[in-house]
Amino acid sequence: MVPEFTSLGGTAEAACWLCLREDIYIALTTQTPMRTALECFLTSASIRRKDDQSWASLAILHLAFLLDRAFSETQDPSALATSEYELSQWTETRPSTYQPIHYRARSRGEGRCFPEVWTLAPYHAVGLQYFHIAQIVLNAVRPHDVLNPYDRIPDARARARHIRHHLYMVLGLATSNEKAENTWFTARHCLTIWGSYIRHEDDQSAVLDFLERWRQRSGWKTSRLVESLRQQWAESADDD
Repeated sequence: MVPEFTSLGGTAEAACWLCLREDIYIALTTQTPMRTALECFLTSASIRRKDDQSWASLAILHLAFLLDRAFSETQDPSALATSEYELSQWTETRPSTYQPIHYRARSRGEGRCFPEVWTLAPYHAVGLQYFHIAQIVLNAVRPHDVLNPYDRIPDARARARHIRHHLYMVLGLATSNEKAENTWFTARHCLTIWGSYIRHEDDQSAVLDFLERWRQRSGWKTSRLVESLRQQWAESADDD
């Protein structure tokens, strides 16, 4: 029923966007195409308003299209290029209000494993977070440009560094914007998928602290995710 309600506004349209975000999580975790008809969201009032909130909605929709293209049965490099262009346009033309009002890069030496990224309003944090998630997906699914098999090792390491950077931004946007409740949900979901990329012990401890804070805030159980992350990190340490 989503196509019938995306342009109606009010509670009906809000419910459609909620369904879309749930479908994004399913597509991310199962690496399958989106089940929702995405084209109808292009005419949504949440997009057509062209205000700051609509830019957050547009970032969510860009990620949805990217997932649909990335996990289709017949992957088309030109389709991924389309998503990459759309995301570059989003960040280049977004309102200046999306510029964080305070930013401090992460620094283990100063006990700051995630960056501080304060935004004007919760929807700014949401929009930026979905942009960074899309960057993670692009780095994870983009075809290798290198032909020499030996060059793929540094290429894979570079991809892992990019994924970690954007994952830290996802976590930093959540921890820096306490009132943006949705960003905590999204960050938790991202850890489910990409938490294994966190390699340093200090960063891992910060992740576990984040999940404990999330458990206390939301009441959601995190023990299974914590156990899974510990196991993945232990296996990575053994490989090292």
